[in-house]
Amino acid sequence: MKVEVQFRTIAMDFWASLEHKLHYKHDLPPERAKALADELRDCAEQIELLDLRMQGVKNEIVTYNQENPKDTSFPGFPLIGE
Repeated sequence: MKVEVQFRTIAMDFWASLEHKLHYKHDLPPERAKALADELRDCAEQIELLDLRMQGVKNEIVTYNQENPKDTSFPGFPLIGE
């Protein structure tokens, strides 16, 4: 038997729950449902920009540590897989 397993963060689970309610468990008029779907899309775009900014911070730390390996005053942080 094949199964699919999903690992979600709390935020991912909340997001999936909201989308499920929006699409399947509501009595909203179509125009209101579309407005809420648009709001979720806007949230996703803002989250993507935030992710890119945070990745930039992480990259700055990693670059500094690579260029200054003996400076322990700015330790950085490892990510999974590093």
